[in-house]
Amino acid sequence: MKKQSNLSRLLDYAGTYRILSYLSWVLAAAGALLALVPFWYIWRILREVIEVAPNYENAVHVTQYGWMAVAFAVVAVLTYIAGLMCSHLAAFRIATNLRLAMTKHIATLPLGEIEQFGSGKLRKIIHESTGAAETYLAHQLPDQYNAIATPVGLLVLLLAFDWRLGLLSLAPVVLAFLIMATMTGKRMAEKMRQYGNALEAMSNEAVEYVRGIPVVKTFGQSVFSFKKFKTAIDEYEKWVISYTKGLRLPMMFYTAAVNGVFAFLIAGGLLEKILRVCRENNIALFVDECFLSLSDGGTDLTPFLREFPQLFVLKAFTKSFGMAGLRLGYGLSADGALLRKMSAAVPPWNVSALAQAAGVAALGDAEFLERNRAVIRAERPRLEERLRELGFWVCPSQANYILFRGEAGLADRLRERGAAIRDCANFEGLGPGWYRAAVRLREENDALLDAMRRAREDGRWR
Repeated sequence: MKKQSNLSRLLDYAGTYRILSYLSWVLAAAGALLALVPFWYIWRILREVIEVAPNYENAVHVTQYGWMAVAFAVVAVLTYIAGLMCSHLAAFRIATNLRLAMTKHIATLPLGEIEQFGSGKLRKIIHESTGAAETYLAHQLPDQYNAIATPVGLLVLLLAFDWRLGLLSLAPVVLAFLIMATMTGKRMAEKMRQYGNALEAMSNEAVEYVRGIPVVKTFGQSVFSFKKFKTAIDEYEKWVISYTKGLRLPMMFYTAAVNGVFAFLIAGGLLEKILRVCRENNIALFVDECFLSLSDGGTDLTPFLREFPQLFVLKAFTKSFGMAGLRLGYGLSADGALLRKMSAAVPPWNVSALAQAAGVAALGDAEFLERNRAVIRAERPRLEERLRELGFWVCPSQANYILFRGEAGLADRLRERGAAIRDCANFEGLGPGWYRAAVRLREENDALLDAMRRAREDGRWR
C-alpha cells in the first residue's frame, strides 16, 4: 500500500474545507501569470512608440494598451487575494482540528510518559507546531505554486519578446543554481541538522526557564540553577555561527548572480544594437572568440551570422586545445562574397594535413574542453587570491588568464627564476607594471607564486 504523504495527512484534517486548499493553489498560480500580462502590454506600448518615432501621433493604441495593463494588474491582485482567503480558511480549520486531536491524544497518555517529555516540549508541539503547519498551508504552499508559475510565465514572455535575449537571461539563473548546489550536500546538511537540534533544545529549555521563574523568586535561587538553559544557548551560538560562516561566500555570489540578469541583458542588448547598426550602414564587424570556449559567461555570436552577414567570427584551436605550434583556426561568416575573396587571397595548402587531422580530432573531443574549464574554474579564484596576498592589484577575470598590476621589471626577474608571464606594457591603455598570467594546473600556478615569493625575499623588487 502506498504511504500517505505528510501533506495528504494534513489535508485530511480539513474536512469539507479541503477543496479550498486546492482552489488556493490554482488561484495563486493564476495570479502569478496574470501579474505578468501588464508587462506584455507595456512592451507593446514601447514597441509601437519606437516604430512610429518621431511621428508619435501615429501611436494610436497606447491608451488602449495602458488600460489593459492596469486592468490585468488589478485582476492579478484580486486573484491572489482570493487565493489567500481560500488558503487561510482551510489552514485555520486544519490547525484547529490538529490541536483538538493532539489534546485528546495527550489526555489518554499515562502521567509518567507526560513527565518524560516535559510540559514545555508538549506545549511547543501543540502550539508552535500547529502554528507552523498553519503558516505553511496558508502562505508558504500557495507562494510555492506562485513561485513555480512566475518563472514559467517569465520564460514565455522573454522568448516572445526576443528569444536570443530570453536565452541569455537564463545564463545567470543557471549560474545561481550551480552556486546554490555548493550550499547543499552532506556536509551542509549535517550542519543544518545540528543547528536545528540546538535551536530545538534552546527553545525547550527557554520554556522550562520561564515556567521556573516563580520558583527562583520564592526560594531565592540564582540563575545558575538553570545551567542547562545557558548550556543550550552556548550550543546554539556555536552552530549558528558555524552555519552562517559556511554560507557567507556562496550566498554572496548567489545574490550577485541572481541580481545580475540585467547585466547580461544589457550586454546582450548592446551587442545586438551594434550588430544592427553595422548591418544598416554596411560595416564589417570582426569578433575574436578564440578565448570564449575557456571563459565563464560571454556570448557566442555564431547564431547571429545568418541575420547579420556583416559579422565575421574568428575561432582558433591555439588557445582552446593548446595547439600554438600548428597555428590552426577558422572563421565563420554568412557573407559569401567575403569568403570567396578571402579564399582567393590565401596561399594554397595553407593548412597542412597533420593540422587538419588534429583540428578534426579536437572538435570531436568535447570532454577535453570541459576538463580544462573545470580546472580553470577551480584554479582561477585561488590564483587571484594568492596574487592579492602578495600585494598585487588583480583585475577580476572570467577567462583563462589574469590581468594584474605590480612592479615594473617583474617579467624579467621572474624569467631568471624559470617563470614566464606576459608583459602588457605595450597594451593600449595600460603601461609598465601591468602583466598577464595564464591559469594553469595547480602545481604550475604554485611554481609561479613561489618564484614571485623568492623574488620578494631576495629583495630584487618590492
